[in-house]
Parts: sequence; C-alpha cells; structure tokens
Amino acid sequence: MGNNKASKLANGKYLLLLNADTISDFKIYEELIGYIDQNPQVGVVGPKCIDERGVVQESFGTEPTILKEIFGKIFMSLYLEKIPVFKNLKNKILFKKEIKMVDWIGGACVLIRKTLWDKIEGLDSKYFFSNADMIDFCSQIRSLGFKCVYYPKVSIIHKGSRIVTQDLKTRSEGLKNGYLGSLYLLKKRQKSSLYIYAMKMIYIIISFTKGIISLFLILFSKKFKDIALSHLNVSFYLCKNFFKNNL
Repeated sequence: MGNNKASKLANGKYLLLLNADTISDFKIYEELIGYIDQNPQVGVVGPKCIDERGVVQESFGTEPTILKEIFGKIFMSLYLEKIPVFKNLKNKILFKKEIKMVDWIGGACVLIRKTLWDKIEGLDSKYFFSNADMIDFCSQIRSLGFKCVYYPKVSIIHKGSRIVTQDLKTRSEGLKNGYLGSLYLLKKRQKSSLYIYAMKMIYIIISFTKGIISLFLILFSKKFKDIALSHLNVSFYLCKNFFKNNL
C-alpha cells in the first residue's frame, strides 16, 4: 500500500494522509496541526469532506453494526445522490457544526500522530477502496487510549464520487471492493460465520434492490443505466462466491 511505503520515509511529528483527488488549502492542515498540538489525547483528526456538488461525504462514523451497515449502504450511497430527496437526507445527517469525538475518520484527508502510526504499523494492506481500513486503524488508535476527532470547522473538496463512477467497470470494482473490505473487517474481528453470511446476504439484497430500482429509473434518465448494471453485477458476484471463505 502506497501510504505504508511513503510513511517509512517520513520523519515528522505527524502524517497527513491525503487522496490525490482532493482540493484544499495549506491553511487547513495548519489548523488541524494546531488542534492536535493543543490536544495531546487526540491521535487522529480529520476535516469535513464535500464533493464538487456540495454533498457532504461520509468521512467519519461510529463502529459498524448490522443495522448501521444497512442504513449506511442505503442512505449514504453515492448512487442514490442522483435522487434529490436522498441527497438532501444525506446532507442533513452528515452535516455537523461542532467538533466531535468519533470512532473513525475516513482516509481522504486525515492527520495522524506518527508515533501511533508506527506502533500500529500503518494500514492493513488487505483492504482496498473502503472505509474499513480506517475503521480498523482508528479502532486500534482508540485501544491505545487516544481519541479520533472529526473537525468540521475546515473542509476539503474530495472528488472521490466522480472518480469511482466514471465508467461501468470502475463503478463495479468500487462497489465490490467496498463490500469485500467490510467483510474482511468482520472476519478480522473474528465474527461468527453465521454473522458474516448474514452480512453477505444483506449486501446481496441491498445491491440487487438498488439495481432493480435503477433499471426502472432508466425510463426517466439514461444516467441510471450504469448504476443498475454495476449493482446487479456485484450482487451476482456476491451470490456466486457466497460460500467462499476469502470473501
């Protein structure tokens, strides 16, 4: 993983993980550094992330549960943002004015104490394209007695939704890897096989339902075609590989 390799060359007090598809100002990082300097109990801090359309992104959260996963996969979906009611609902849920302690911060832009990064040995390289790597990492940060903080007083523009939805293949891979990352997190936390199979079934139902709804919406807009096909492709993939232990 690139972040892990690059971190070995870093010798500063903090590490800043920053996606290439972001737009920001150096003053943002200065403010994050100022905050973490003044709060020695904070191990990880991240700003508000919005996309180019002004939609607030899910860049923080609490520990996942089955109900939270269902809610997140439905109402936090990038793909339902094309429907105004879901876009407005997502913005309302994620809009926060005050600094708050959270369970995890997303990796699009996050400031981390270098000593903690080295102690944990960075991110687990088996994750790809999902928040699960940072959920896992931040859980370890908290187990060491440090806090993870969402700092919405500054924000960056993260074009991640545009990148991942640029074509059918990329969209399908992004969806698939998001689900696989979440399942790997459950396996790593030694959840029971029954629990993991239940989550697989939930993911299949959610993705298949989104695919069918998007097929209907093609009647009103052709932009839903790739959305429909990607969700149906991923639900088929999960069904086909349902009993494989590496999922």
